[in-house]
Amino acid sequence: MTYKVGDELRKRSVEALSRVGPRERPHIVVSHSMGTIIAYDCLMHHPDCPPIDGLMTVGSPLGLDEVQDFFANWSRDNGFPGARVMAVG
Repeated sequence: MTYKVGDELRKRSVEALSRVGPRERPHIVVSHSMGTIIAYDCLMHHPDCPPIDGLMTVGSPLGLDEVQDFFANWSRDNGFPGARVMAVG
């Protein structure tokens, strides 16, 4: 049996984000360190990932060039996953 860690992390992230109902807004993801990379990857690249109202990072490595190189669509100007994030309002 092959176990793909990235696929499992994305699956668990989508499951956790899907548990929040529409009445439980705003829905803000708070992530730390490597969890920020996992959250960002899921928000930007998993088609079943539900939208969120905000992403708060603590101790995030997303500012490192080596991490940004991993995300082909990343730039310092458009790095926030805004296309997948709903506006609070």
